[in-house]
Amino acid sequence: MPRWSARLAYPVVFAAGGAILLLEITAGRLLAPVVGVSLETWTGIVAVVLAGFALGDALGGRLVDRFPSPRLLAAALALAGGAVILAAPVRDRLYGALLDAPVLLRVTLISVAVLLPPTTLLGSVLPAVTRLTLRSTGEAGRVAGGLSAISTVSNVLGVGVGGFILLEYVGVRAILGGAGAVLLIAALIPLVARSVGGGPAPPPARGAGMTAGMLATLLLAGAGGAGVMMVELAATRIVAPLFGSSLYTWAAVIGAVLLGISLGNALGGRLADRRPSPALLGGALVLAGATTLLVLLLPFLYSRALSGVVTALLARLSPAFGLPLLVGAMLLPPAAGFGALSPIIIRLTLRHPGEAGRIVGRVYASQAIGSIAGTFAAGFWLIGLLGARAVILVVAEGIVLLGVLLSAAPRAAGAPRVRPAFRWGAAAACILTVAAAATGGVPSPCLRESNYYCIRILKQGDARRALVLDSLIHSYVDLRTPDALGYDYERGWAVLLDEVAARRPPGAAPLRALFIGGGGYTFPRYMYSVAPASRIDVVEIDPAVTAVAHAELGLPAETPIRTWNEDGRQFFLRRPEYRYDLILLDVFRDAYSIPYHLTTREFADQVAGALAADGVYAVNIVDGRPGLFVRTYTRTLQQVFPYVYLLPAGEDWRQNVQTIFVLFASRRPLDLADLMRRRPPGVDTPLSLVPLAPEDLAAFLTAGPPVILTDDHAPVEHYLARVYAEVVRSR
Repeated sequence: MPRWSARLAYPVVFAAGGAILLLEITAGRLLAPVVGVSLETWTGIVAVVLAGFALGDALGGRLVDRFPSPRLLAAALALAGGAVILAAPVRDRLYGALLDAPVLLRVTLISVAVLLPPTTLLGSVLPAVTRLTLRSTGEAGRVAGGLSAISTVSNVLGVGVGGFILLEYVGVRAILGGAGAVLLIAALIPLVARSVGGGPAPPPARGAGMTAGMLATLLLAGAGGAGVMMVELAATRIVAPLFGSSLYTWAAVIGAVLLGISLGNALGGRLADRRPSPALLGGALVLAGATTLLVLLLPFLYSRALSGVVTALLARLSPAFGLPLLVGAMLLPPAAGFGALSPIIIRLTLRHPGEAGRIVGRVYASQAIGSIAGTFAAGFWLIGLLGARAVILVVAEGIVLLGVLLSAAPRAAGAPRVRPAFRWGAAAACILTVAAAATGGVPSPCLRESNYYCIRILKQGDARRALVLDSLIHSYVDLRTPDALGYDYERGWAVLLDEVAARRPPGAAPLRALFIGGGGYTFPRYMYSVAPASRIDVVEIDPAVTAVAHAELGLPAETPIRTWNEDGRQFFLRRPEYRYDLILLDVFRDAYSIPYHLTTREFADQVAGALAADGVYAVNIVDGRPGLFVRTYTRTLQQVFPYVYLLPAGEDWRQNVQTIFVLFASRRPLDLADLMRRRPPGVDTPLSLVPLAPEDLAAFLTAGPPVILTDDHAPVEHYLARVYAEVVRSR
């Protein structure tokens, strides 16, 4: 029976770290059918994961100090493996049981039940392993930093393997089953290891509870956790205008932050053992805050001085490699600074190896609690209130100020003195930055920056406006002519609307239409102008987009067009009784980001349930020469609707790098020849759409992968990554 040692500790920590990030990166897929996909969804997922970490860190640290045995670790790993494997069945069972519960309660209970047990158990692994491995306080920084670095490296691999590889080829249930199996195997390592001895922690000395110094140190750990999460969330919004907001972007940001934290863990641990002083901690804070400014500087350079380099890089490398390189240059340095904090704090705080579990648990729990606070503050409040750039500035200045003030504490021999003028200057800069951010004084390229988009308006003449969301022109609006249509797919929708209206019997009730994706409200306004008696509902996830449509794009404040600002899938879950003659989906507009949960067979079932017997579902999507997405999506709709029609834009669509496709799906056949002859208002020239005959459509679909998009397996980002690369090469 082998004796517990670092050689056994590393694979255990590696397995736990990889599993936890596989769970987190797939949690969006796992929970999207019941909670939707939005910034709030990801914020909630991250918060529950971090809450589990905090709880596990605290409980694991206390338990391992009382019972320092590898058997405790084996039990945690085995239970975590079981919880990961059961995540999908638990979601399904609770969703059925809570279907009639209030939405917020249902979402909260399902998210907590699915994610909190495995993350709590896995959160207990690192403090437990640190306690079992540590032999003396003199090596506390190296041991804690090294183990944390190994854990974070496996986090990066979990993100990369899960986000860039596994989700393309296997379903969520298979991924979670594999992760759970790895944890069960990893549980065998501590199960067969001999205890290192040493007994439980000695009882604390009289009055050695939570001292003011310990509390201050834990607050610093919490500040570091809050800072790194605020930087991470703000960075996703800053890079979105350049690279989109897809699974690839999120995985690149998360991976870069985790890799930087890993490097900081290792470096901070070694430095802490060599020169353990508050000045070292202050220096790490200054480094983290100062390099946070790279998150503002490099995107500016990417879009200007380095635009040629960026284009060449993305043209030669797939998004799975190019995006991590570009995003990593922004986020690795500040993440390394933040990552150095925890091993330094542990080394400064630890007095006896027997209390390592409790101390390490407290530090990591404080860091996790700070991360939760930073996640909620940025995701639900600060980014929408101040803008992502202002959030970065506030974090940078605040962390630098903490570091400068801490550097004035008692110093190690030879450490440089921080002049009072520098401390006062840092404080003044922080105050001015916060004031500028709060009053809108931080410049932004956006007319309005929301939790979802950088929103801009381009003026094209006296009355023509273009709505830009991140890097995409989403809508064209003519303020004087509501029936002006700027896109081929909108003209295709116009002839469909004319057809559906014409075939209704005399005296029929007004048309009922639902738009999922409002944007500039171009087509809802068009429909109101040509069929003013219709009931028109719009689901637009971003309230800021709706506000800009009212303020800048001519949508009246008092309009019969009804709007719900929520996720499209949640709309159907909350209103199962609503029925429509037309449902029009306008959310698949580019190859940069796509709400995958609106592509699946399960969502198509929801749409079919909301359509009248003779209703039509109309969708526009973007794909390119590979055609993987359009083929699998068309095949998926055919699983639900007897009649599915595909109309690419342009006769040369097979040669185009990027093409708009319009799809019509219904329970009753459509006469496409008659449809194409119609000339409703706004359509005064022949359509550029090319209806595919049934035999041509069948041949086109046969050339693609035999994949049906489901909630469990929908690799749409991976399919569109090929189009993304071709678009960049063609620039």
